[in-house]
Amino acid sequence: MVVDPWGKIVAEAKDDQSLLSLEIDLNLVSSVRRKMEVFNHRRPDVYLAHSPKDALAVRMTHFTVPDSAEDEEIVSFGHVKLKRRFIFLESLHSRAFVNRKCVLPGHVLVISKRVAFRLHDLSSEEVADMFQLVQVVQKLVEDLHNTRSSSVTVQDGPDSGQTVQHVHVHVIPRKPADFKENDSIYEKLATHDKGEVKWRLEEEMSTESSMLRNFYKTNHI
Repeated sequence: MVVDPWGKIVAEAKDDQSLLSLEIDLNLVSSVRRKMEVFNHRRPDVYLAHSPKDALAVRMTHFTVPDSAEDEEIVSFGHVKLKRRFIFLESLHSRAFVNRKCVLPGHVLVISKRVAFRLHDLSSEEVADMFQLVQVVQKLVEDLHNTRSSSVTVQDGPDSGQTVQHVHVHVIPRKPADFKENDSIYEKLATHDKGEVKWRLEEEMSTESSMLRNFYKTNHI
């Protein structure tokens, strides 16, 4: 018997000895695994670790490059509908994607998969997972853009300049003298997506996302 990821029987042998032959859609398997919400619904605050040592241990996150077969699928970034083709790297609880309005070249975002407004709305496991992804993404964009520094920042709450009600981390590769006054980047960050904004073309964003996916695969960051 062969059963698909949703439990549907796709092939079944007879009672006597027989041989089944069929094609398995690995894209379907990958898609179903991503849509399983069991990990997003875990409550680490309720189900505590068995020992203090376990409680301090942080599971190493496995990072994956999204399957291009699902590039037109839509995921949520607060009120924004985000196409999967703009996502270049994912972990269990988080995803990284290219920005539609960059402060500097290479400016990308990392978000939690679960829509949560503030940083303190995330579980400890989600926070650990998201910032492990931030570390990898930071190295990725620095290597790609040949820089040695980054601005990594969270605008947490409306008074900090947060415009999308979904916690997100800005990762911005920096170069010498990219701003006359170094901290002017925060003024730019506070206004870059407000007023009459000229958003990037989807084709440009898709090209950048593909470049980041391929660079990650090639360099095994």
